[in-house]
Amino acid sequence: MLVWTLRSGMILVTGGAGFIGSHLVKKLIELGYTVRVLDNLSRGKKQNLNGVLNRLDFLVGDVRNRQVVGQAVEGVDAVIHLAALIDVHESKEKPIMYHEVNCTGTLNILEAAKGEVEKLIYTSTAAVYGNPLKLPVSEEDALNPVSPYAASKLSAENYCMAYLRSYGLRVAILRLFNVYGPGQSLEGYAGVVPKFIYRISRNLPPTIFGDGTQTRDFVFVDDIVKSILRAMESDAIGTYNVGTGLSVSIRSLAEMLLDLMNREDLGILFSEHRREDVLHSVADMSKSKRALGLECKTNIREGLSKMLDAK
Repeated sequence: MLVWTLRSGMILVTGGAGFIGSHLVKKLIELGYTVRVLDNLSRGKKQNLNGVLNRLDFLVGDVRNRQVVGQAVEGVDAVIHLAALIDVHESKEKPIMYHEVNCTGTLNILEAAKGEVEKLIYTSTAAVYGNPLKLPVSEEDALNPVSPYAASKLSAENYCMAYLRSYGLRVAILRLFNVYGPGQSLEGYAGVVPKFIYRISRNLPPTIFGDGTQTRDFVFVDDIVKSILRAMESDAIGTYNVGTGLSVSIRSLAEMLLDLMNREDLGILFSEHRREDVLHSVADMSKSKRALGLECKTNIREGLSKMLDAK
């Protein structure tokens, strides 16, 4: 059942100048929503929103600032909370910062939103599962974060569910698997796909930590946007996986990119496995399909080609 019968409400997107956020904001505006963005621009960039900046309300601010969060939430009908720090390895070096942004920042959003908004979408991560006992991994399976990043996201999930149960705030938690697509940063703290592209484009072999047999569920950003919209526009609450249900080995990913970029000659560089890295991850999408009709259909090779074409 749809919550939104008319696309006339104000939607707040935190982290709206980031990779996923900018794709989402553009789609929301295309669909006729009124959009407010809250972003501190520490990782996001205003130019990611070129073409729509004059059609939205942009607030520069940090989710750790309760006063700023209160201003951002004022008058909105729904919140899509994307703002987060997401680098697993950085989180080992700065666990307090990750807690403050990902957990306390989310708590600030929840506190401002309770009793004020119709729906809150919280984007979590498949990292909360850690190394699953079985595959594919479902929302009911054990949670075992192996990094401060994953722990901070799980803590925020628990606060979301507490606000649902204690205050009746309608919250849907989306556990995103490995997102990739056009506009994803190729430098700094990036996922494996942009890291591989960055190295190959500079005539360097992609580096794999471990033997490359570790697997991931890679989800194209357009499918993520569709999933967020479906969760927002429905009456669904609770926790849902967002993945393809298909696993791809890291070695296969590297070989695919070398082929697509016509650089098979570079080969692959293997390095020591990092113990905080999850070995295998793939989503059980049964609950998400049943409750939300979610299907992430973009083929990995097709998605990579779109990403490379957009560079």
